[in-house]
Amino acid sequence: MVPAVSHQRQMQIVARLCAVGAWTLHLGPLRFEPSDEWLALHGCKPGARPSTHAVMRLMDPPDRSELAARLRRCAREGVAFEMVVGTRTFDGRHAFMRLIAEPCEEQAGRVTCLQGACQDVTALMERERELDVHRLRLEDLVEQRTRDLRAFSYALAHDLRAPINAMASFSQVLAERLPADAPARMQHYAQRIVANGQRAEALIAGILELIGTAQVPIDKQPVDLTAVAWQSIYHLRAREPDRDVDVDVQPGLHARADARLVVSVMENLLRNAWKFSVRSRPARIRVGRDADGAFFVSDNGIGFDAAHAQRLFEPLQRLPGSEEFAGTGVGLAAASSIVRRHGGRMWAEAEPGVGATFRFTLPDD
Repeated sequence: MVPAVSHQRQMQIVARLCAVGAWTLHLGPLRFEPSDEWLALHGCKPGARPSTHAVMRLMDPPDRSELAARLRRCAREGVAFEMVVGTRTFDGRHAFMRLIAEPCEEQAGRVTCLQGACQDVTALMERERELDVHRLRLEDLVEQRTRDLRAFSYALAHDLRAPINAMASFSQVLAERLPADAPARMQHYAQRIVANGQRAEALIAGILELIGTAQVPIDKQPVDLTAVAWQSIYHLRAREPDRDVDVDVQPGLHARADARLVVSVMENLLRNAWKFSVRSRPARIRVGRDADGAFFVSDNGIGFDAAHAQRLFEPLQRLPGSEEFAGTGVGLAAASSIVRRHGGRMWAEAEPGVGATFRFTLPDD
């Protein structure tokens, strides 16, 4: 019959296989008792009995202070802990050890010793540092490529603006000077040229706005969104004084955000609500904040299929059925980009023929 292997012997085999060193810290009198695996991990000869002071002296100063505080709390309050410490080993190398410690042998509510284990995680920490270096390099590369792309896009749009503006202006002049008896097809072609020139102007302006909002540094300050919304409504009513729109803005809407950028967000959302509710009788626009903290702008306009909602936040994307309304497909993309840069998100809910609600969050931190 093969003799049974004791549980303690089994644990020793497992510890050696996993390179885990066990230890016990007796509190009265203070005495540190390491296992053979602990001694091997720390560069000690088998059978050595290093003092508690000698072990603590080898640790990196910040970790030494933190570990001492945690050991004291574990002994006094019975709070177990786990941490990684940097330390010198007795044979001179530097290592990182993951430690766990638990109180034990309580007598009349008093902790008499601490027991724990440690594992050498130096290789893991080095790999994590290498990954951090590679990640930072990748982030720098992506940031540089993004800056280059934005600069190119801005230069391209800026350089195209002047000739397109000139073509749009001259085509407008030609259209106005067509003889009254000019063929209908000629008048139609002239109108098409003028309309497309104006659309090209609007597209370039939108692209420049989108690029600009992505480059402006964010300066978070307290912003009164109620006042911002009413200011936007005032400008919309001034442009179309004959529109009868029922507007309700919740009082006391406040957020921490970049004032100039959040004005752009609110203007874009209200401009859309105003535009797409033109057929509604009466048209209604609501601005407020949900119980969960999300701001919203809703209308009872033409709405859209919610399955395609995410496309609205992509540059130059417009939904089917919106062709008859003026727009470039840039405004919502710019608004969504601004919200993301504030650490928030924007989403839409809608139903065809019923209306749409756009929600966004602006975290305070």
